[in-house]
Amino acid sequence: MVTPISTWGQIREFAKNNARILEAVPNDQNRVCSPNSTVVGDPYKGCGYNRANGWIKVKTFAGQWGWVAMTCWDDAPF
Repeated sequence: MVTPISTWGQIREFAKNNARILEAVPNDQNRVCSPNSTVVGDPYKGCGYNRANGWIKVKTFAGQWGWVAMTCWDDAPF
C-alpha cells in the first residue's frame, strides 16, 4: 500500500507526464501497489526532486492499474 505525500497524488494511465490522469488521490487515502512493479519512465520534477524517473504501478479505487511518480508517494502506515 502507498499513499501520496503531496496534497493530491495523480495516478496516470502510463509512466509518462502527459498520460491521462485516471484518478487524483487525496493524501489521507491509500492505494494498492503491484509488488516489484517499478519502471523507469518520463523524467519529472516533483516532491523535492529534479529529473526523477521512477514510477510505481498502483490500482485506482475503481480497480484500473496505472502509474504514479515514485518520489511523490510513500509506504502507507500499517
